[in-house]
Amino acid sequence: MSEKAEKIEAFISLKDEALVNESAAQYSLAVQLGVDFVTFCILDAEKKKFLFLETYSFQGENNMVMISECIQKIVAINPLLQSEFKNTFISYVNQKSTLIPLPLYSEGHKVDYFKINHALEKGMRLHTDKIQILEAVNIYAIPDVVENNMSKLFPTAKANHFSTTLIESSLVKYRNHTKKVAIVHVQLSTFEIVIVNGKNLNFYNSFTIKTPEDFVYYILFVFEQLKLNTNSIEIVLCGQIIRNSELYALLFKYVKHIRFDERDNTFQFSYVFEEIPRHFYSNLFYQFKCVL
Repeated sequence: MSEKAEKIEAFISLKDEALVNESAAQYSLAVQLGVDFVTFCILDAEKKKFLFLETYSFQGENNMVMISECIQKIVAINPLLQSEFKNTFISYVNQKSTLIPLPLYSEGHKVDYFKINHALEKGMRLHTDKIQILEAVNIYAIPDVVENNMSKLFPTAKANHFSTTLIESSLVKYRNHTKKVAIVHVQLSTFEIVIVNGKNLNFYNSFTIKTPEDFVYYILFVFEQLKLNTNSIEIVLCGQIIRNSELYALLFKYVKHIRFDERDNTFQFSYVFEEIPRHFYSNLFYQFKCVL
């Protein structure tokens, strides 16, 4: 295990003083596990209010198995995360997913579908999410070790792939728009592009980035392939990106209609959440919609 993984400290830590372990039965917990980070988030389901969020960053690791082992240590020293919650969700964040239209999907052929875009590595297990609004199936792969580690910690948790939530939320938010919208979701070392046109999904993909130039190149490449006009299409930014950044500055040179995502007014947010930009974690927050 790397030195960074040995020294486990929260990169972002937000906790409302109203949060108490004894009230866990009315709380919902979401865990978002990626290849270089993990985030824990708690919602008071009765009040529809977010009270807690912690992110641990392992940038440069690219190792979901190692991070799942770090989660065991984090939970072991945090009594709150050991509570029996009303609901628990796990969202896996990686680039190993593929979409298949529901009318074409056959359970017996999911390995074949997955291999169209990805190699199924040894020790990986396939799972599926149904995206009802899209009438599609999202097939994704998670390491067996990760799944076993997480099931021991959170035996009653429901799991999905983060792209399922991202695609679904994009279609719901912009279903009444008359023009195409590009949603760009930024993470530590990757980003996703979702392009929707009303109730239709035109494009989804995830890209690895090392430089701001990579970020802009992939966006402009997608726009070029889909014949989208950079002078007219709107980009909505969400995730780990801020206005005062190289990513934003370089993108703004080529695309002028850019705005940041807003928080869902279905929920309330503790005052401690004002410490982070309002477009951070929007995909994670949407995960809680199913408990309302």
